[in-house]
Amino acid sequence: MESLPVSNFDTVCEFVSQTYGDLLSLREQQWLAAVNSLALPAKILYVRLLNRSFNTFRVSKLRYEDVADLPSAVNALIQTPLANAAPPITADELNRLFTKPEFVALFDRPDLKNNVKADIVDAIYHDQPNKAQALLHAADQWLTIEGHGVYSWFLLCFFGNRHQDTSEFAMRELGHTHYFPYVLDKTNRAFDSRDQIDAHLFYYECASKYEHINKRDRDALLQLDSALPVYQQRDPTLTRRVERLRLRIARQLERIDCRDDALQLYSRCARAPARERMVRIYQHKADYEASWQLLQTIEQHPYCDEELQFVDTMKPKLARKMGKKLPVKRFKPISSKLVLKQHSTARVEQVAQAYYQHHGDCYYAENSLFNGVLGLLIWDEIFAPLSGAFFNSFQYAPADFYDPAFCQRRQQSITARLDKLDDLSFGPEILSRFNDHYGIANPLVRWEHLSQSLLEHALKIIPKHHWRACFERQLQDLRGNTSGFPDLVNFPKTGGYELIEIKGPGDAVQKNQKRWFAYFESVGVPYRVVHVKWAGTAVTG
Repeated sequence: MESLPVSNFDTVCEFVSQTYGDLLSLREQQWLAAVNSLALPAKILYVRLLNRSFNTFRVSKLRYEDVADLPSAVNALIQTPLANAAPPITADELNRLFTKPEFVALFDRPDLKNNVKADIVDAIYHDQPNKAQALLHAADQWLTIEGHGVYSWFLLCFFGNRHQDTSEFAMRELGHTHYFPYVLDKTNRAFDSRDQIDAHLFYYECASKYEHINKRDRDALLQLDSALPVYQQRDPTLTRRVERLRLRIARQLERIDCRDDALQLYSRCARAPARERMVRIYQHKADYEASWQLLQTIEQHPYCDEELQFVDTMKPKLARKMGKKLPVKRFKPISSKLVLKQHSTARVEQVAQAYYQHHGDCYYAENSLFNGVLGLLIWDEIFAPLSGAFFNSFQYAPADFYDPAFCQRRQQSITARLDKLDDLSFGPEILSRFNDHYGIANPLVRWEHLSQSLLEHALKIIPKHHWRACFERQLQDLRGNTSGFPDLVNFPKTGGYELIEIKGPGDAVQKNQKRWFAYFESVGVPYRVVHVKWAGTAVTG
């Protein structure tokens, strides 16, 4: 009899044993041996309960179709170190396992049946403090599962994080997501030592603690930050995780007016929006000179495009406060107006697309075309078997994809790809990869918006140097610069192409779009913003 939960559990354990066998402690080896020695019904029960949110269960409430003789499976489990028959230790956990009607019936208190459960519990414990817990303990047989700490270690080694679990297997079995079969083995494993694994596990403990601490308590926030695991540059994944949590702690310190503390934490984070928050704190302290110096540093050495957008907004405001004169930057995107008949259900982009299709071939692509072609071009680089890039077989992108480290680690290979854009094989290679990999998860490819027809038109008509110019900017900031592309790609009958951003009544061009439009003008990519007015409505503004 095959059990999917057990099969998935075994997949996790076999991978960790093969990949991290040299790091397994005696405790973990003994746990794994004990699980594998169980008869199948007991193993099914153990695995199912191990994946539940709690440790202790009422045996009378357990129902699993694949465990026919549940009492025997329970008895087999409690004969091992994997489980015991002890009831819950705390009153809160014990009370959670009984329903409101059960409390009323067990304690023969029909007078409380119309009360909420919390009030019923309070009343019973107040009236019968010594009897209550004993009666609840005796009301059922108990099963407490052991081994959650070890299993968390195995899951972290397998998934590389603690927010994924074996439900990912079910999603894959159902066909919701298809992942590329990148290489996973001991030679490029994500963790090199137990200390490194333990540091990641401790980070997740800190992240969980943050959700439950008093967020108005300055000392508690600072103590949590000081407890965060120390990380080295050789572990960029832990670096990202710790800094993200530190940013959350710092932002909360701001909210409770502990700005000097927040400033110290932000200064230790080398990622956005730490420096933006520092500029705002300096301004709140009226330290305009420090704000100005930091803005200049950001402008010269931005972490990402988001930071440059912040500089564009903040620098003129700060200059006015400081009495400084800045050169006026007045970029106005190329634009035109278009009057169309409003459709009852179609979006404005769809109505505009239908209009342009009367004059050529027009596709709704938004961010899908240039991102998709880039994703196909650097497919091998995205899924290259580098240490720390892939933890498990359920990743649509390497762990470092949105960090500068992604391009830095693969710079030579990516540059070689870009240098071959002028080859005649560029178009056929992209189309070949489109067909070979269709439907496989890729962080840059949205298959539902990337048709073969669109690709064939685009690869034939868009000049190679336009592709390269866009790719270079995208690769500078894969998180920030993979959005903001125009809605439509238009191929008019007269020849050439044009990227068209459609703005309906009341819509405005976003900051990241303006930056793309300014870049298009600098490299000669044809684009236009089209402001749509519905026929029969008055022009305003």
